[in-house]
Amino acid sequence: MKGFNIHAAVEVGNCKGGKLRAAAQFFDAATGKPIKDQDGRFCNPAGEVVTEHHFTPRHRKSTYTDLKIFIPERQLHVPRGVTKLKCRVVLIDRSSSRPVRLARSEEVSFRLKK
Repeated sequence: MKGFNIHAAVEVGNCKGGKLRAAAQFFDAATGKPIKDQDGRFCNPAGEVVTEHHFTPRHRKSTYTDLKIFIPERQLHVPRGVTKLKCRVVLIDRSSSRPVRLARSEEVSFRLKK
């Protein structure tokens, strides 16, 4: 499957056994608006394109130097041609019924050619 990995380095403390997710969100670089999902496969409840990596830390303090978050290219619903996009990763603790955002990365710009 054609796509790409988003690489993230994450250090978490006091999350042993927690249900964590590293979620990659995608935005149009020109407008800053989230990329809208079109098929319900890689999205959040708001209908925006998101891909996630689920993990559970096994230690009180855990370090992940190369967490990979995959997205198929066809799930980035943008027109043919070259599109300037931005991506950011959000670390979320979903151990309870109310998700908690633990951290958010800086945005990284890239170009996608379809």
